[in-house]
Amino acid sequence: MMRAYTLPILLLLAACETTYTEADFKRTTVDTSECISGNCENGTGTRRYDNYAEYTGRWVDGKMVAGRYDIRWACQPEVKHPLTLDAQGNAVSGTMIRSCRNPMNGKIGRVNSFTGTFDKVYNPFTKEQINTYKSGKYIDGNGIVWEGEFDYIPVRQVHDMIGYGKTDLRYGSFVFIGAKIDEKLNEVVRGLYITEPVRPEQELRFIRARPDYLAKLRADFVDSRQQTANERAEEARSNREFFNTITAVAAGTVVLYGTARLADKANRNTMDTLTSMLKGQTQAGSPNAQLKTAPVKNAGASARTMTVAEYRRLHPASTTASGSATPTKQQSSITKTLQVATSTQSKNESLATDKATKEAERKRQNEERKAQQESAIASRKQEDENNKRNYLNAIKSQLQLRARHCPDGEGKHYVVGILPKIKPKVVSCIDVGYRVTCPGSSIGSSGTIRNFTGFSTDCYMGDTGEVHPTPSCKPAEAKVIVTSTSSCGG
Repeated sequence: MMRAYTLPILLLLAACETTYTEADFKRTTVDTSECISGNCENGTGTRRYDNYAEYTGRWVDGKMVAGRYDIRWACQPEVKHPLTLDAQGNAVSGTMIRSCRNPMNGKIGRVNSFTGTFDKVYNPFTKEQINTYKSGKYIDGNGIVWEGEFDYIPVRQVHDMIGYGKTDLRYGSFVFIGAKIDEKLNEVVRGLYITEPVRPEQELRFIRARPDYLAKLRADFVDSRQQTANERAEEARSNREFFNTITAVAAGTVVLYGTARLADKANRNTMDTLTSMLKGQTQAGSPNAQLKTAPVKNAGASARTMTVAEYRRLHPASTTASGSATPTKQQSSITKTLQVATSTQSKNESLATDKATKEAERKRQNEERKAQQESAIASRKQEDENNKRNYLNAIKSQLQLRARHCPDGEGKHYVVGILPKIKPKVVSCIDVGYRVTCPGSSIGSSGTIRNFTGFSTDCYMGDTGEVHPTPSCKPAEAKVIVTSTSSCGG
């Protein structure tokens, strides 16, 4: 179904002196999405868009409404990501793929995603509300998890658009406070990070936030004011001191607040204080006076890296708390007192217990638990193998392949096909073996398509297995059979 829109008349009356914003170009002239199942006008259905993303949920007059939608992205066709929207179509909570490259030649591009809660930030340069990240986890293309609090600072970028003149584009820097979790290095580092100005859907690359860079970001955002040289120098000094303090707090939250739970709660407050300062809504003097203490100054220097296991023990639910509860010195003192009292009580109880009996019982329970775990693992392994074998056999019997030419393929034959939708999807990555023969010939060409996604028969969007040697018959005459299906690399 095609739905037409009318562009604003002011765009047709562009003058050289007019400055536009990218929001003026937000609507496309034609909606080329298609309803692939269900009722996408007034009911529940699935609509596919130009980027091959599929949205499943409730539709009213052909539009999305407040509620939950399940989204399937082209580079992760086997996964449905939940996303809850408000009445204006803004994300509230769930998972959103930020950067998703389409599969080419059986290879999956790097996927960058965010899971958590979302917020709205006003961009004064493009004059629109931006839906952005608030609290949760961002996974970058290298598999590093950024778990904590996020905010977005709009940055002005003006480009000359042919036919329209100067236009403010959507650019901004993401600010992050929390934990950088690197599974490969088995390392977790807390701190304050920031990105260079990025466009929507561009991959985020966080770097350590330096006080001088934060000061520049603030200066770029806030309009210049009439100040004397002494006033500008004093404000610059105060800003540097403020940003030095903020970076120390972000790096040493656990040291400063005593427990991981209090530290996570403080991260949101620190983030709100920082972004308020960056946007010129507050001055450095007031918050700086509150944070200018010896423990704060030493917090960043006292911070250390920890292993992923250590971090998970401190954060068993793997959730990020949000709020404005910042512990005071008195709260920190109470926390430490309770920790000492609890430790003393535990020692007294241990001394009063029969150690020999306790150790024997612990050993028996461990042995019993180990035997149960080994038995359960063996049963699950056998069940998984059976499910895997049955799934691959079903794919082999139902998968239909064919040969075709591709543009600029120099007349070569390529094997393509659509992967049958068999549920549950037991194997996520499949290698498909094939054999191509021509009518009346017993000599054929065999090969294997690695990491077969079966998403499309298009030469650029789908899987294409080059047939070698090239058969003598036309692609339409060639017979293609599936000789094997196996898990990738198996």
